[in-house]
Amino acid sequence: MLNFVEVYNRLLAELKQDLPNKFLLVGILSGGDLLAKRLAKDLTQDLAATNPSIEIGSLDISLYRDDINIEKALPNLESTVIPASIDDSYLIIVDDVIQTGRTVRAALDALSDFGRPKVIKMAALVNLENREVPIACDYSGAALAVTEEQQVSVLLSEVDEKDAIVISEK
Repeated sequence: MLNFVEVYNRLLAELKQDLPNKFLLVGILSGGDLLAKRLAKDLTQDLAATNPSIEIGSLDISLYRDDINIEKALPNLESTVIPASIDDSYLIIVDDVIQTGRTVRAALDALSDFGRPKVIKMAALVNLENREVPIACDYSGAALAVTEEQQVSVLLSEVDEKDAIVISEK
């Protein structure tokens, strides 16, 4: 098991090095959404001297997934909240784990319905090395290689009562 606090702080440090004064964090529901809110709070505190303008949004990608026809059950839809126009914005997509890149591809498709950002970057707490589509992670707290028999889960205290990164067998 990885140390959640160390991984989170590494992601926070990476973000602080490269941010403009105004940007938008959009978390992919549900882990990315919670992580984006936490990052926004900590970035606001840490960068208070520069007075950054941080907008926070959440994105439901259920209808944009490329496996929606494969699954038998209809997706459980949640609310997408984009707080401002994303046109010409500096936007960072946030997720807890990036693995194949398919979730991020769906997020890019969903975001295109809201406008055209100037810059889109990707931030993930854990960056796994099993891409199926050509998507890169710009900011990450930890980069890992796992086998096909392993899975990585991120637990967040807001829903799981503790923060943890767990590597387990499928």
